[in-house]
Amino acid sequence: MPSGQSLTASAARGGAVTIVAQVARTIVLLVQVVVLARVIDPGTYGLLAMVVAFTGVAVILRDFGLSTAALRSAVLTHQQRTNLFWLNTGSGFVLGATIFTLAWPISAFYQEPELVTLVQWIAPTYLLSGITAQFRVSISQALRFRALAICDVVPPLAALVLAIPVATSGHALAALIVLQVTAPAADLLLAYFLARWRPGLPRRAEGMRGLMSFGLGFAATQLLSYVSRNIDSILIGRVWGANALGFYDRAYQLSVQPVNQINTPMTKVALPVLARVVDDRERFNGGLRSAQLVALYATATVLCIAAGLSAPLIDVFLGAAWAASAPIFAVLAIGSVFRAIQQIAIWLQVAKGTAGSLLVGNLIGQPVIIVAVLCGLPWGPIGVAIGSAIGYAVFWVFSVLWAGRNTGVDTKPLLSRAFRVVLLVGAPAGLSAFVVSTLVPAPSIVLLMLGTAAAAASLVISWASSSQTRSELGTLQRFLRAGLGHVSHS
Repeated sequence: MPSGQSLTASAARGGAVTIVAQVARTIVLLVQVVVLARVIDPGTYGLLAMVVAFTGVAVILRDFGLSTAALRSAVLTHQQRTNLFWLNTGSGFVLGATIFTLAWPISAFYQEPELVTLVQWIAPTYLLSGITAQFRVSISQALRFRALAICDVVPPLAALVLAIPVATSGHALAALIVLQVTAPAADLLLAYFLARWRPGLPRRAEGMRGLMSFGLGFAATQLLSYVSRNIDSILIGRVWGANALGFYDRAYQLSVQPVNQINTPMTKVALPVLARVVDDRERFNGGLRSAQLVALYATATVLCIAAGLSAPLIDVFLGAAWAASAPIFAVLAIGSVFRAIQQIAIWLQVAKGTAGSLLVGNLIGQPVIIVAVLCGLPWGPIGVAIGSAIGYAVFWVFSVLWAGRNTGVDTKPLLSRAFRVVLLVGAPAGLSAFVVSTLVPAPSIVLLMLGTAAAAASLVISWASSSQTRSELGTLQRFLRAGLGHVSHS
């Protein structure tokens, strides 16, 4: 990055490219859900969800937080990155082999024999992801947002293209395996060829202790978060079976994964930029505010509207056979609002280098989510969804206050801004969409259009009646326009 380039310009450029890329990626993933849901039954999707709920923890253990440690480092030597590459690759190999051998215990836990083959096919993907990690970090740290966007969009598209003919030929489980294996393989190839870096041989290097210490602390935090994110799928699969989990999982994918598709790449943009100005309070706080505005006015507001349109959305995108997913989707979408706006607390603590604070905060807060999910389990998937939404709402408030306490940053404005935007902008739009889509007798596709129009009218009213909303939207517009301007001239 040129020395004279401001934080706002850097963040805006990365944010603009990231948003465009993630819109494209989200569309691809949505097409995956829409197309494959019509040829793959809920039970088969439930089998995949059972496996991923267990094996997904390997993603965290494979990386041990080292990618995040590298991202937040303003300066990373070639030897340090090389050493991290070999650590990621070695742990990916060990974890892949471990997951392969756990195929039989996982199958026995759920009492589903088909899981053995599914787990064994998925196991090698952890090695592929381990090899990929530092190539992606290299692209991110160089602020090469276009290359990063290619790595985000092309792999799921390639996976979809290969999976569709397999699914339509009647091999549902094989199609899901193709999806799981093709994406990380394509990601590795793209990251390798696009990264302007190649690893050497591992050697001793200064600074490794600090990188590994931060990485391990962050990985421990991710493990806690992983348990709270996946305890719902594990419990539903064990207690209610694959069919119920299939309905829950599709609702989850539509409501929660879009948040992940935004937060994960935005993290790769935000951390390297914030790391450069972590000691400049004004610029640092400005970066946090801009990032929060994106989450509030884009992600959170869209989720509120989606919750209001849950019934026609599920009918149009998944079909009548998936109607049981509609109320689950509505509740999970509301819970995802809190997931989206909680990310700012993570960025703040990671950028400030307080991995210990992040870990302790999760040790205190994550059990709240787990207990809430357990309380909802007797009522099936919908009860679990309600418990999860309540748990994440409580955890969001706690984590933002905790981050402020341990970084010296005043986070109360972050909380008050989020409450105001969600309650006065997002919630009214979602409620307007719900009322129209519920009371008007019309086909689902018409209800989607009418509900969206009602939500848009509500947003216009919010804009017209609040000078603060107009000011924040103006700030967000300038932020994104700056980013698009830098993209067009880069």
